[in-house]
Amino acid sequence: MKWIVIFFALVFSSITLSSESDSRYQQAYEAVNNKEYQQAFSVLDELSKTKHPKAMSLLGYLYANGLGVKKDVNLAADLYRQSADLGDRRGQFNLGDAYQYGRGVEQSWLQAKKWYTEAAQQKYAVAYYRIARIYHFGYGDDKVDMDYAFRFYSQAAVLDHTQSQVLAGALLERAVEHPDEFPYHTQLYPTSKDLYINAMAFYRMAAEKNDAIAINAMGYLYEKGRGVKQDYNKAYQYYLEAAYLGEEYGFSNLAYLYSYGDGVKQDKAYARALYKRSGVHKKGQPLPRFFNGYTLAEIAPADTLPNRNTLGCLLGDETLFGVVLRCGKKSEFIAALSSKGAKLTSDKAADEYSIVTFDVTRFFPNAKYMEFVFDSNNRFINSHYTFSNKASYEKLAIKISKKHGSPVEKQEDASIWQKEDGTQISLITLENGDIQLSTQLTDRLEVLQLKLEQALYLKEKHTDQELDAF
Repeated sequence: MKWIVIFFALVFSSITLSSESDSRYQQAYEAVNNKEYQQAFSVLDELSKTKHPKAMSLLGYLYANGLGVKKDVNLAADLYRQSADLGDRRGQFNLGDAYQYGRGVEQSWLQAKKWYTEAAQQKYAVAYYRIARIYHFGYGDDKVDMDYAFRFYSQAAVLDHTQSQVLAGALLERAVEHPDEFPYHTQLYPTSKDLYINAMAFYRMAAEKNDAIAINAMGYLYEKGRGVKQDYNKAYQYYLEAAYLGEEYGFSNLAYLYSYGDGVKQDKAYARALYKRSGVHKKGQPLPRFFNGYTLAEIAPADTLPNRNTLGCLLGDETLFGVVLRCGKKSEFIAALSSKGAKLTSDKAADEYSIVTFDVTRFFPNAKYMEFVFDSNNRFINSHYTFSNKASYEKLAIKISKKHGSPVEKQEDASIWQKEDGTQISLITLENGDIQLSTQLTDRLEVLQLKLEQALYLKEKHTDQELDAF
């Protein structure tokens, strides 16, 4: 009985210590995320001496990147190895990464693949992705094997790895034109329709997380009717969303629709403007028509595709209001507008929206401030420009009417204009005599269309700079 009591006491003590160590590791992990590297280092260094596998892997990361400690890739690789030998999947992946790039160890694709495989067996999504790339491009002694590349991309995709979801879809599209490269999966999906349907499924996974490349690819499948019923309207919507999120091919694909009038009213001038905004045009080259994941992956950085999940301020020109119209996400909006010299005066958050206020008197002497409202996803909803009573209400109203027609509602000190796309513009005189000019964006799709149109035609100047945004 005495020995049984001692045994259970030891087990309980071990569990308690393990729980305390894990709790301290989690605190260190959060400190790293908050860029409090020195604080994290002291905890991780202490835990690593107790052979805590996760702590050793994270400590190796700090040494590898010189965060809170002098950079030492050799020590980082050693810590990764200790962590990997203890079965930690992050340590295994990091050791594979060290071998892939020769950081602290001799470069070896064979060893990189070995440790990626160890991590993948523990359902580590990025490890599956790295193995897929080895087969995709034939790194090391491995030959290009598209079947294996798709197999590992799809496994990573199921584990919610966005880039793998996009590339799995892209490879299935490629299999339609190059079935000889996919002898196994073309038997699994015997018709081109089967391949396109499954490609769409992978794209949809990524699109649900706002991935612009996937959204653009879905648009192309709808435009061509591949795996789905041809639908120019849906193609237009997906291209528009992709363009809003910063995908260059979204712009060029929109340009194609407008150029030929597919699903939209033909407008070649607008098509040319969209094409120029795409950023993918090079003199002498044909209009890029669609996203090709294989090509993009070839030209991408060694371990990642470009992150295009935000607007990225790709629209418009370099004027102050060009920045306003180009930036949809609040963080990018603030950074871009501040870079132009506008002064951020407040950023207030509420339950379902936030309000950002800028002082722009440097640009417009009569403007007291500019106020912008964002939704819970930090997307632009509407704007308010408040001018001092020195500005002329009548003059502003005349300028707006010349641009947008007669107001749908008009009172002595308030007017409202309604655009065909549903956007509402209002001009009112406040109680203190100040004048407020506002835009209200009503429908999501209409908002995207408005932003594109505003950015593209921004160079149409007015006498008063205050109206350039409209």
